[in-house]
Amino acid sequence: MEKQRVNMDINKELWKKVGIRAIELNLQKKEIVELALEKFLQEGNKMAKVFYEDILVGEVLTNRSLTVEEALEAIGFDEAKFIEEQGFDDIDYNDFRLE
Repeated sequence: MEKQRVNMDINKELWKKVGIRAIELNLQKKEIVELALEKFLQEGNKMAKVFYEDILVGEVLTNRSLTVEEALEAIGFDEAKFIEEQGFDDIDYNDFRLE
């Protein structure tokens, strides 16, 4: 099988967890990534969009239903940064929605 070299930025904590799991399973990190990609391609996945009122906050690829809280965690939502960027005084978590 021909290999393709890739270079990408990955969440540091996630990559650390992959390393720990690789050790536990006696695998290389790249093997775990390949397994995850194969599983991803086999399953029905969809893009969940996270909105605050009419503002697109982020998108997360998922193969299951998510709560707003799970989606915000998956996108690494930073409440303070969002409030500052939007010029808000505060936010109401009831105004978040998924599409």
